Amino acid sequence: MRRQYLCLQPLSLEEEEKQKSLTRDHSRHESMNNRGRSWIDAIEFERLHPNRWLDDEIVNAFVSLLNKRNMRFRCRGAPTKQNRTSSQQDAKPIVPKHNSLFQSTRPRVHMFNSFFLHRRFLATYNYERVRRWRKKACGDVPVSGNDLFLFPFHEKMHWTLAAIDMRGRQFLYLDSRGGKERHGIFSALGRWLKDEIAEWEPGARLEFEDVNAWKRVTNPAWMPRQTDEVSCGLFMLYNAYFLELGKEPSFSENDMDVLRGRTALFFDRGALPERG
Repeated sequence: MRRQYLCLQPLSLEEEEKQKSLTRDHSRHESMNNRGRSWIDAIEFERLHPNRWLDDEIVNAFVSLLNKRNMRFRCRGAPTKQNRTSSQQDAKPIVPKHNSLFQSTRPRVHMFNSFFLHRRFLATYNYERVRRWRKKACGDVPVSGNDLFLFPFHEKMHWTLAAIDMRGRQFLYLDSRGGKERHGIFSALGRWLKDEIAEWEPGARLEFEDVNAWKRVTNPAWMPRQTDEVSCGLFMLYNAYFLELGKEPSFSENDMDVLRGRTALFFDRGALPERG
């Protein structure tokens, strides 16, 4: 089943040559324009070499591609409470024993960039600082029009992923090295969610009144783990990659070189594969 995902398929000889040309040494002032119309400094591609850490530019370029993929999914007619057929509504959903993240219905997802969940926001929460972030990114789509919010978090050269699972009414924190959530992320995201509802969907306040009672999950059993010192960025991005598809992450540390190569090719193409 793993190999059904393009991101995990070994690169062909032609793809390897393309990857090498993308990740070769570049001038610091050189830029590359991918077909997704996103500018990435060419020198950033060097961070996709083995044993290199990812930075905000690489992470946020990937975030942009992930959001565009989910938007294409929505435009094709993502199931909602309004447009599900009666048979879909009546049928019992197939829910694996893990949780609501891996239902048969793919989630409507928005992933924030790496500058949203920063230390200042966590240390002294102030809704006004981020009041228009989601509105600007998601337009008129209400908070309740999303099934999953994803938040990359960077702390002391280490990337982790936080999430709000609206369907499962739970907050998640994924640290591929097994660290605990000790930054106040759950608390800050709970306050943010309540403030978002109050600001943009006051009619839905009662539905989300129990946000503080939502389950808080750290490092669930299905989360891939790393043992090296440099792959946290790839683990964070590809956890998000699979969660956006509504699929359980099925990669491991052994896939890091392939994922680095595939990421470079995805940037060059300007899109993530529709089915993974």
